[in-house]
Amino acid sequence: MKKNTQAQGFYIYGIVRAGAPLHADCCGVDKRWPRIEEIRSDDICAVVSRVPREPIAATREHLLAHERVNRAVLADRTVIPMAFGTQCRSREDVAQVLRSGYDAFSEALEQMNGKLEFGLQGYRHGDTAAGTDRAVPEILRQLGDVSLASRLNAPFGPGMVMNAAFLVQRSGEAGFDHGVREISQRYPDLMFKRSGPWPPYNFVRIRLQLERPS
Repeated sequence: MKKNTQAQGFYIYGIVRAGAPLHADCCGVDKRWPRIEEIRSDDICAVVSRVPREPIAATREHLLAHERVNRAVLADRTVIPMAFGTQCRSREDVAQVLRSGYDAFSEALEQMNGKLEFGLQGYRHGDTAAGTDRAVPEILRQLGDVSLASRLNAPFGPGMVMNAAFLVQRSGEAGFDHGVREISQRYPDLMFKRSGPWPPYNFVRIRLQLERPS
C-alpha cells in the first residue's frame, strides 16, 4: 500500500477538559486520517484529527463530519465547539491555541459544564396558522421554565415561524421534552421539530486569530 506523504495539519472540532480517554468512535472530516485524537495543554484538550495542510471545503459531508465528532464527544464530555474550518499546521500550533485562549476556554467550559443545546423549530400547517408567529415570544417564555437560556435565530424555509436554540441542564432533558410536548398540544396549528442534543453552538462565542493553511 502506497504511503500517504502529503503534508498534514490538524483540524480542531472542539475543546474539552482533560480527563479519561476519549470515546469518539467515528470518522473525522478526512477519511484518509479518520482517527480522533486529543492534544493537551495544562488541563484542557483540543479534539482533533489529521487533515491536509489546505483549507477544508464547507461541503455537506464535511459539515456533517464536524457535527458528528462533536456529538460523539458530547456523549460523556462538555464540549466547547470550534467554528467549522478551524485548522492548525502542527501539534505545537494547536497547543499554542490552547495556551493563548486558555482563560476563555476554561471559563466557557466552567459555564457550560453539564449543559446541552437543543434546537426547536416551529412550522405553520399550510395557511391555517397565519399570524401565529406572534405566539413565539410566549412559547419562549413557557419553555424558559425548563431551560436555562434561549436564543432566537432567523427562520428559514417554507412555513417556518420559529427557529430557536435552548440551553438545558443534562439532567433536565426529560423536563425539556415534556415542555415541548405541552407546547405542541397548546398550539395545534403549529408543527414543532426538536433537534439535539448539541454542543452549545449558540451560547459560546470565542474568536481566535489563526493562520490559514497555505
